[in-house]
Amino acid sequence: MSGFEIFIKALKLLNYISPEGDYDSSLTLRALPIINAVYADIYYFFNSENFKPLTDLNETVNLSEKILNDVFPYGVAMHIAIGEADALNQQIFGNIYNSKKVSLSFSDSRIDVLP
Repeated sequence: MSGFEIFIKALKLLNYISPEGDYDSSLTLRALPIINAVYADIYYFFNSENFKPLTDLNETVNLSEKILNDVFPYGVAMHIAIGEADALNQQIFGNIYNSKKVSLSFSDSRIDVLP
């Protein structure tokens, strides 16, 4: 999924896109730094090597589809809301993002232990 696709998902979550698909194009100017901020935040949950930020919104974000669909857009939405001084959406999406991000630190696998 590209950075731009994630950006559009976040705008839809915030209801910043009209039914016709129109949105404030000035938001696009802040999109790349926001995408990279969230990307770096999540990246280090799974990688120890150096983070390489996106240089263009059309580049692919190299994380799992689950993270790209279930966690990443909420972080982007939170940052967009902060930039727009939209306190209610910032609080809502900040809470959702942080809850979902915490769930990334838990493993889906179970270690065999003796009772």
